[in-house]
Amino acid sequence: MRLALAGLCLAGWGGLAAMAAEQARRGALAPLGPGMGLIDGLRLWGFGDIRVFMDAASLCSYDPALPIPVMAAEISAMWAAMTLAMLLPLLACRGDWPSGALRFWAGSALAWLAVCALATLAQIAAQAAGLLSPSLRAEHPLAQASFVFAAIWARALANRPRPAPRADTLGDGARATLHGIAHCTPMLLLMVPLGLMNLVAMVAMLALHLSVARARPAPRPLGGVTGLALRLAGSRGLR
Repeated sequence: MRLALAGLCLAGWGGLAAMAAEQARRGALAPLGPGMGLIDGLRLWGFGDIRVFMDAASLCSYDPALPIPVMAAEISAMWAAMTLAMLLPLLACRGDWPSGALRFWAGSALAWLAVCALATLAQIAAQAAGLLSPSLRAEHPLAQASFVFAAIWARALANRPRPAPRADTLGDGARATLHGIAHCTPMLLLMVPLGLMNLVAMVAMLALHLSVARARPAPRPLGGVTGLALRLAGSRGLR
């Protein structure tokens, strides 16, 4: 089971890397969020890639010119890859997914697909309303502050106690998965102002969360890396 989870996690990171490579082929990565300009600098000075000066449209973004099924599939693939890459290691580290019956894992997969579908619809609506930029970031200060406060609220709710997950029904699998994703929701909310395709932020937040989870299995409601990130965001801003 651990090998299967590791394979899914690697598949998620592989999908994100492929999307970032396609974006790099089209132009600059810096618009995707803080830290991505470092990759552009490496491309320019290390490989002489002058495409870093091109302002290309972002992948996995709302585009009315695309057929709706194609656009929805592209955005859903991004959310599936991001959740697999970022959340699976955290859930495995916390022990939220026990080994068990096939029905448990079927329920888990259904819940995961439902979350990705809901995130896809939310992103399309947000971009259509102008709340997200084409580079998949909330760039307005008020929108950034809103997501930071939402992350604080979600962090407080995610630490409520819950019964130990079982492994015998579809419902058990769905509930365990939804609770695990809810625990990681603050990190996903912070990714909106940082950039949904900001691989630098993803790696940094995941590494810090894993280090805190291993050192302190039961953090305080606003403790840990998310609390630190929220305090830094409030004191310095996200721009």
